[in-house]
Amino acid sequence: MVKSFAIGYTVRDVAKGSWIDESTVTLPKAPPLNTLPRATKVPEPLPPQEDYTFEGYRNADGSVGTKNLLGITTSVHCMADV
Repeated sequence: MVKSFAIGYTVRDVAKGSWIDESTVTLPKAPPLNTLPRATKVPEPLPPQEDYTFEGYRNADGSVGTKNLLGITTSVHCMADV
């Protein structure tokens, strides 16, 4: 099950395909850490893949595309007692 949630809200109208950065969005309030679910279920192994797949979609004109994937990660680890 994939759960959808907002990662930000635009502060003004944004045209399709426009650049989005921190001046364009406001962030929702983060939930308390103790309310977040823990990932404890170990998935069953999958059978070996026998053919190629493509996780995308076909457009009406026959071309194909993929959805944008957003990865959020830390880039700086600050330490006060180094």
